Amino acid sequence: LQLWMCMLRSSRLLDPIFFGDYPASMHAIIGDRLPKFKSTETAKLKGSIDFVGINYYTATYVATSTRRHPNNQLFSGYNEDIGTRIYYEVDGKPIG
Repeated sequence: LQLWMCMLRSSRLLDPIFFGDYPASMHAIIGDRLPKFKSTETAKLKGSIDFVGINYYTATYVATSTRRHPNNQLFSGYNEDIGTRIYYEVDGKPIG
């Protein structure tokens, strides 16, 4: 799950730069709430980078989220869009 979340987070940030649009998974999950790029923005973004260096460190626990709106839609927000809940502490104590 951790690797999948890292890849999803990376594609959310990097796909617009490399491909000119958000990944299909974001379009499917977020739908109309996802901002749309104008063709001029896509042309400026696509291929506009020649190096990416990423250091990603975290100390969290991740669990599946089952929270839903009354109309049976997942709550809108980053973690809910990917179906997760993230914990930064356990029993009131920070995780690392």
